[in-house]
Amino acid sequence: MYGTSEFSKDVIEKFGEDIPFVVEDENLLHPQMGFLACAIEEESPRTSDILSFVESLLVREDLHPEIENAIVISFVELDKFKELSLSIPPRINNILQKWHGDANAT
Repeated sequence: MYGTSEFSKDVIEKFGEDIPFVVEDENLLHPQMGFLACAIEEESPRTSDILSFVESLLVREDLHPEIENAIVISFVELDKFKELSLSIPPRINNILQKWHGDANAT
């Protein structure tokens, strides 16, 4: 199963140099997901890489449900994607719409 420790290891390996807080909060899923979100919200040059990484998680058949939960709770919110004029990758969009879509309906 791809869980918190696997996620943490991958996040540190892929983004630890650019987002040092993910290293400091090793094995803390929601804070690490939040730091990825902050990097996107601050228009990091790694935004595309972060979105691709999170999108790739949602394809995994062995993904622990807690990772999906962290995306819903601690990642970039739907409104923030719109505010930043960022395209939302389809799987991320689907999960955010599923859990937050009704709250953001106009």
